[in-house]
Amino acid sequence: MTPRTLSTFFRAHAIASRDVLGFRVEHRLGLVTRAEVELRSGAYVDPDELLGSPATLAFGREGPEHEVHGVVTDVEITATPADHDLQGALYRIHVASWMGLLEREVDCRIFQDKDVKEIVSEVLRRAGIDDQRQSWRLVSSYPKRVHCVQYNESSLAFVSRLLEEEGIYFHAESGDAGEVVVFEDDSTSSDPIDGDKEVPYRLGAGLAGAEDAIGVLTRRCRTATGKVVLRDVDFEAPTLDQTVTAAADTDADLEVYDHPGLYTDRREGERLARVRLEALQAERALLELESGCPRLMAGRWLKLVDAPDALDGDHFITAAVHELRDGVYLARATTVPRSVRYRSPRRTPAPIIEGPQTAVVVAPPGAPTEDIHTDAHGRCKIKFHWDRHGEGDDTASCWIRVAQPQASGAILLPRVGWEVIVEFLEGNPDRPIVTGRVFNGRFMPPYALPEGKSRTALRTSSSPGGSGANEIRLEDRAGSEEISIRSQRNTTLATANDKTRSTGAHESKSVKVDARLTVGADQKIQVTNGYLSTVDGAQTATVGGNRTVQVSAAFGLTARGASAATVGGTHKEMDGNPASALLSLAGKAPTEAATAEARRALMALDRAVVAKVDQVMAPVHALESQLGDLGAAMDALGAGNLGATGKALDATASLPSPAAFGASLGAIAGGPAPPGGDAGWLEALLGRGREAGSGRPGDASGAGSGASGESGAGPDGGAASPSASDSATGPGHSVNVCASTHEEKVGGVRATIAAAGIHTTVGGARTQRVGAARVELVAGARVETCLADKTEKAAGLAVVSGAPESERVGGSRTTMVGGAVIDRIGGSHTVVAGGKGMFIGAFHEVDAAGAILLKCGPSEVVIDGGGVTIKAGLVTITAPNVRLKRNVSLM
Repeated sequence: MTPRTLSTFFRAHAIASRDVLGFRVEHRLGLVTRAEVELRSGAYVDPDELLGSPATLAFGREGPEHEVHGVVTDVEITATPADHDLQGALYRIHVASWMGLLEREVDCRIFQDKDVKEIVSEVLRRAGIDDQRQSWRLVSSYPKRVHCVQYNESSLAFVSRLLEEEGIYFHAESGDAGEVVVFEDDSTSSDPIDGDKEVPYRLGAGLAGAEDAIGVLTRRCRTATGKVVLRDVDFEAPTLDQTVTAAADTDADLEVYDHPGLYTDRREGERLARVRLEALQAERALLELESGCPRLMAGRWLKLVDAPDALDGDHFITAAVHELRDGVYLARATTVPRSVRYRSPRRTPAPIIEGPQTAVVVAPPGAPTEDIHTDAHGRCKIKFHWDRHGEGDDTASCWIRVAQPQASGAILLPRVGWEVIVEFLEGNPDRPIVTGRVFNGRFMPPYALPEGKSRTALRTSSSPGGSGANEIRLEDRAGSEEISIRSQRNTTLATANDKTRSTGAHESKSVKVDARLTVGADQKIQVTNGYLSTVDGAQTATVGGNRTVQVSAAFGLTARGASAATVGGTHKEMDGNPASALLSLAGKAPTEAATAEARRALMALDRAVVAKVDQVMAPVHALESQLGDLGAAMDALGAGNLGATGKALDATASLPSPAAFGASLGAIAGGPAPPGGDAGWLEALLGRGREAGSGRPGDASGAGSGASGESGAGPDGGAASPSASDSATGPGHSVNVCASTHEEKVGGVRATIAAAGIHTTVGGARTQRVGAARVELVAGARVETCLADKTEKAAGLAVVSGAPESERVGGSRTTMVGGAVIDRIGGSHTVVAGGKGMFIGAFHEVDAAGAILLKCGPSEVVIDGGGVTIKAGLVTITAPNVRLKRNVSLM
């Protein structure tokens, strides 16, 4: 049998030689094909001219040649003294696949929303390997990678890592245009070797035999992992269990568990687990071949025949080494059964970013500084300082999650232009997360430092534009501690349950426009000292039900404009708790006995006050159901329709008779009361309390005279703390000053109880409309001044005054009472009207301790203890009968 010879040929730039002394070519799936060639060249070629030039090595026997294409990466020239001018020098040239050039470049760049094919193809194109020199033979489809980073790693390491993660291997083949890089993911559907795919086994066959044969077979078996378990979490579905498992038929008890699995879709996780398992199981059973066949190429399969131990069959070549040394050629190959799906092992390490980095928050082009660009999850987009390929807008990165300062629901979104701190989950460049912010020369701290070093603040600029800011600031400087909250526009506070606010000293509140307070149930305001309310314009108070005002000291109301009060139900006003008022006087007593006596008197007084109020209110409440028709008639009279007088009188017929109503209200004067007379019962008790509190010797329980006590004019309408003049007569004054008109509407009963006096001054007209009865219990004087007209309408009127009562009206005075009018006056009773006076009522009883004066022009009527005096130029009495039981004197 004639041995076959091996032909060789090498070309690179100016070298084209068949005088190849030796070579070594190594093919491994997923690795760059490399070749080392030794030859002699008839002419000297400068190494610099060879470096980077395309190179081709071809060798073979009869039939197709094995061609290796690549680029010259290293050149060595060895010369001897016999080599004149380096003629015939020995060249050792290293050639690598074009993929090998990717090893010489290192970069940092970001790929977004691209799958593995798109990313690798782009890297190869940048390296000069265009699409015509790439062959993608993929069976599976691959997901888009949202954020894929090449970070300080060579382009070869980057693409190799991505391909290994997806289970894709690559190898080089010869094409019409030279080298073609082939990418495959299914070894079971690969191509066979060139020529005859059947290669026999010939024991002891020579390497240069008459046919291509396998001379040496080596079988290797090893233990391999039989199960892969992966787990990860999708933050958009955090409760979903993403655990996936892939198991082989053997060695399933040998498990690899990995977290994070780098997937968010469970089906994708299942695919990755299967790929990992196939890579670990691929080389569980290997067959190593030695042959003189140059057609053995990685990425192809052959059919082995005539082999022992049932080794015949299809075998996929994962690696092949072709070597020529000292004129002897040998090919060695490693194979796996073709039925086994081969995956390249994960041999390329992923880069790890140690520690945090900083980046700049970006947004779409044209976005203003400190604008907010975010998505539904509060994520932002950033541009890393090392990213030289990305634009400075929202295309620079994917959406990146932002860590929040607390786990309780706080949210602080980075603003455009801010420099933020970025860390990476498990150091993976593909998994960034924003964890903080740092100031820089563009965005300085909100306060000058170190002057403002004691301030802690949360300050955010208005967006867009940044013209304003919201701020929560804590000032910790000793002696100036402060918490400041500032809202650029609106402020909303919501409390689901109770809210308590306490201020140790002063508190100020300023509202430039409107203020509104809505209370679903009750409201209680307690002021230890003064309470001042100033309204520059109009004020309206509307009470749908009962309204009670209790003032322990002075009560003042000053209205420089109009005053109107509308009460849908009952209005009750108590100015000064008599017990509290007298206790304040009793506190000055020099003896404990006097103080104790004052307290006993006060208790009796308190009980008496309550009893009198109840007695007055009971008959008044009885009238409320009878006032429908009477109210309409009174409104007509108030409008000037005197023809409605008859209707008003008819309406009063349904009301109690004067005697009955007077008897019911007579309890005010004739009911239980301390000694001293009907009209002076309250003053008597007050007098006892004052006497006990003053420390004067005597019987504090003695009867009072019923005379009016001292009643000053009272304070101004401002409700400041009680002054010395207030305390001189005791707290309990009711002072109302209205610079303009005053209008008051009460749907039910209006009751006023004053422990001292009532002083009312109205600069304009005054109108009072009370749906039921108006009741006033006054311990001191009752003084009312109205500079214009006064109109008063009520179903009933009861006034008990412990001192003189004076009423001055600058205009007309009109009183319309549907029922009875009862006046109990401890002193004199004076009513002065500048215009006409009109009274309409069913019954009017006035009981005054002093004189009652009725005056109109030069005529007057005086009623006192001595009798009735009528002074007039002419007295006309019209009646069917006039009976005089006593003498009448004419003056």
